[in-house]
Amino acid sequence: MKIPNVHENEIKLFDNKRIDRDDIQCHMIEKEKSMMYINDCVLAKGHLFIGLVEGDNKVIMTHQSNSYWSQGVDENDFLRVTFDCRKKDIKFHVVQNDRYLKLKNDDECNSIFMVVMVECAEFLQLTIYDGSLEQKISQMFVTAANLRDKLRVIAFSMMNNHYPSFYENLKNQMEVN
Repeated sequence: MKIPNVHENEIKLFDNKRIDRDDIQCHMIEKEKSMMYINDCVLAKGHLFIGLVEGDNKVIMTHQSNSYWSQGVDENDFLRVTFDCRKKDIKFHVVQNDRYLKLKNDDECNSIFMVVMVECAEFLQLTIYDGSLEQKISQMFVTAANLRDKLRVIAFSMMNNHYPSFYENLKNQMEVN
């Protein structure tokens, strides 16, 4: 998969030979394709949900198996989030088409909300950035099936709250597959 509009900060991050690749994640959805890169490994199968809210601008893109759904984007849009987990605090490089955001815990309070959920057969990872809070970033990683179910409910509830048609579309996708 060709990665479009790579920002100079992302290039510096990936080109730095001193960085342990286990400290980098990159998740992207473009049309009906997705990429999930974690711990120097590209996940071949899984589910990816990326939501970004900034004021009235609400964007969500989802890719599950062979299903794609989005809201707030045009046909050729893409959304990519690169995680820099090298230090104590995670930083995010968010690229939506030509727009770039760098999000971190010590940002001034802002109205940005982002949720990224990655799920495969072995684990579920939920990452949240809420710019209105003092502790802006939370990341949860679970492998146990019962905990994945609970974390999925939390993620879907948040996404449905910001994108009211999210869950209805998700159910429709599951019925088709």
